[in-house]
Amino acid sequence: FVIITTSHESYEHEKRNIENLVNMRVEGIIACLSQETTDFSHISALKDINMPLILFDRVCLTDQFSSVIADGAQSAQMATQHLLDNGSKRVAFIGGANHLDIVKRRKHGYLEALRDNRIPIEKELVVCRKIDYEEGQIAEQSVKKGESVKAGDTVTVRISSGAGDVPIPDVAGYKSVSYTHLR
Repeated sequence: FVIITTSHESYEHEKRNIENLVNMRVEGIIACLSQETTDFSHISALKDINMPLILFDRVCLTDQFSSVIADGAQSAQMATQHLLDNGSKRVAFIGGANHLDIVKRRKHGYLEALRDNRIPIEKELVVCRKIDYEEGQIAEQSVKKGESVKAGDTVTVRISSGAGDVPIPDVAGYKSVSYTHLR
């Protein structure tokens, strides 16, 4: 049978879930790290007990465990390039916390597309915060501050769910959920 747990993006919940699964003597674990996870000792301990582990999306210790990830750098670069090719003048990146490898890769792809097109990087258009609805709204306000976002000329490459009310013509994102709204 299959056991599914959720960390609710909490490091402490993630640790407890892994401990519970080990105590239940599961045969292996497939996991995506929480946004809060920066200490990987609970993950590393699985190697010591020979617990099979496959990490996906948000990964760590890739030299010790198998992982499955998308090419975030390439996909963000392609999405940004697509937006530029279709007339967008300024492209914003609203991503998750900077310590997440997935955010680093996606932001790298976004920045590479800007560099390839000789577009100056505007720091106010690069916002990296925790990924949730409330933080997305804060990121949206940060991008809008100082009228840096104008309808018709700014597009967002984003992975944050709450930044959906920016008045923009196009959005490229990694998450499609019901609480993402476009006006």
